[in-house]
Parts: sequence; structure tokens; C-alpha cells
Amino acid sequence: MLYLVSNGFNKCGLAAGDIIGLSGASYSLSVVVKRCKVKGLTISKSCVNSITLLHKNGFPPQVQCGKKLTRQRTQLTQRTAVVAKVRAAATQENPPTQGSIANRTSKVTVYRIIHENLGLEQWHKASRHLLKEQHLRER
Repeated sequence: MLYLVSNGFNKCGLAAGDIIGLSGASYSLSVVVKRCKVKGLTISKSCVNSITLLHKNGFPPQVQCGKKLTRQRTQLTQRTAVVAKVRAAATQENPPTQGSIANRTSKVTVYRIIHENLGLEQWHKASRHLLKEQHLRER
């Protein structure tokens, strides 16, 4: 996630407006990074690119201060059918692990569904031996 802080770019004496001005003057990302380095600010190309894209999309950095950029639409795997299956599995009396719930989806998707969509609390499930009765008799 990308966080933009109002004085995060002003600490080194270069404002985000200068970066937008340099990129608006048709300078490439690498030239903007070099100019920033001359002024004493170490900044990456991806950061310069994100600042210029936010400005071009009508979201200047001053408006985005402290906001967390999230996804605009739900992922295809987080639709109602998958959420219903995860809800049924996660709300059982003795729920299975997230890895076993994630049958055809990823563990990250199951994690997001449990935390963001369902708002459930996660707790650690200890792993145990899977001994059968026959194994107990043979001991």
C-alpha cells in the first residue's frame, strides 16, 4: 500500500510539486531521480511514477495525505460463492486451517476473505498427531 504524508517529501527540501513540475516538463523518470539526488533527496523511480500518476488522475498528493489506497473493485476470487464456502468452513465448531480451506484458491485470498469480508478473528490452531487406533495398539 502507498501512504503519502504531507511533510514526507518536504523533509529534504524538495516538495512533491517540484517532482510534478519536472515530470510535467517532459523529463523522464531517471532524469527526475537524478535532479532530486542533486538536491539531496534519494527517491526511487517507482515513487516518482506514483506521484505523477496520482497527479494526472486528479488526486494531488495534498489531497491523499494519510489515506490508504485500496483496491477499487473486489477480486474475482472474492465473490459471493467463494465467500459463502469460506464462511461455512470458518464458522464451524472446529474449523479447518486456512491452508485446507484454500482448496482451489490461495491462502492469501482465504486470509483476505476472513479478515476483510467476514471480519472474523483469527486464532492459532495447534497441529496434532494423527494417530489411528491401530497405531495406539501397536505402541
